[in-house]
Amino acid sequence: MAASSAIKLYTGARLPMLGLGTYWRVPYAYTMGGKLLPLKSEEYKKTAYECTKAAISAGYRHIDTAFAYENEEEVGRAIKDKILDKTVKRTDMFVTGK
Repeated sequence: MAASSAIKLYTGARLPMLGLGTYWRVPYAYTMGGKLLPLKSEEYKKTAYECTKAAISAGYRHIDTAFAYENEEEVGRAIKDKILDKTVKRTDMFVTGK
């Protein structure tokens, strides 16, 4: 990420301007493989997990989520797994919530 694509915070940390939004509130969602899923199914939640992991692997360091999205557990687990597999450090991640 280019230096200009982040906002410098008063702490000196740099908040990426581009982040992954995890709001997938549509009647149906598509998996990464193109399969149509009903909202809130277990496979739909798995998609939130897989998409978050893929975004972190692709370089995203800013993840936006919210209680109302009903996928915080999966998003959190994806972040934790990417920290544990050493893809990213926790100090490099920004997680915003509402």
